[in-house]
Amino acid sequence: TLNKISEKRKDCPRWYRDMQQVGLGLGYDLATMTKYFEEVAALEPLYWSAYEGHAVYLLPRWHGHPGDWEHFAEAASNKIGGAEGDILYSEIAWRISRYYDADQFFKENNVNYIRIKKSLNLRGLKYGTSVRYLNAYCLLAGGIGDKTTTKALMNRIGDQWEPDFWEEKK
Repeated sequence: TLNKISEKRKDCPRWYRDMQQVGLGLGYDLATMTKYFEEVAALEPLYWSAYEGHAVYLLPRWHGHPGDWEHFAEAASNKIGGAEGDILYSEIAWRISRYYDADQFFKENNVNYIRIKKSLNLRGLKYGTSVRYLNAYCLLAGGIGDKTTTKALMNRIGDQWEPDFWEEKK
């Protein structure tokens, strides 16, 4: 179905994201997946979901090798540059962290927590603070053992915890 409408894809970032999901499942080669990513990034440079799609493909559990998704996240966010690049880095890291137990993400991946922390704060300033991102930030801070930040975020979250992130309220 996606191939039948492929001519319209030049205007639709979601088409590329859907093809990333199909390619992940069917085991498309890296060149094809990279082409999809580069085309969608040229169309919509801040379409965060496309960065997630490529990073997921690069996870060792699917088609990548250790360090691939981290190198991709670093290079892609540096290419965007500035605050938006830093925000993109934290967005990719947060989305990929959901494929790991909270305490395993930082142990199994080479990511820059200082950059993530800085950029999650930048994200709040630029786009506003949502309860969802406070929960995501708290989960990452707790996962690396940043007790001060975790406690401060827990206080801000209060009773507005996200069941999607936490197994139980406690």
